[in-house]
Amino acid sequence: MAGSLNHFNHSALNRAAFDLDCETENLKVTRLGSGTYGVSGCGKKAVYVLVGSKYFRNSEITGE
Repeated sequence: MAGSLNHFNHSALNRAAFDLDCETENLKVTRLGSGTYGVSGCGKKAVYVLVGSKYFRNSEITGE
């Protein structure tokens, strides 16, 4: 796992791993803006946004 994990928490990373069908160690997290993160791995990618204290997927899963 690499990238901007300062604010993207463990629970959100596990959710991204499930959504992308990819192990957490294969995910790359990139901060896109305030409370917005791109997650990519295993040939797929998605965008997650922080709403309150939780992250939600804010895009279709692309790739593969």
